[in-house]
Amino acid sequence: MEMTWEVSGAYANWTLTVTVGPPDHECVYRDDWREEPFNRLHLHFVDVVNLLELGRQLQNTPGYPPAFP
Repeated sequence: MEMTWEVSGAYANWTLTVTVGPPDHECVYRDDWREEPFNRLHLHFVDVVNLLELGRQLQNTPGYPPAFP
């Protein structure tokens, strides 16, 4: 199973690809993964992208970081 999410930001285009496959050792492998954990992963990915983009925006803001006496 493979899922890919793309987020276009102001400073970069972000892509996250998650691939789930059988382990290296022998076991009973099922490919019927629930989508709910992947949906939460997508939400976390969007949050991280937003924080990174905001950090970049702050770095490019005049007067950042604020000067302390």
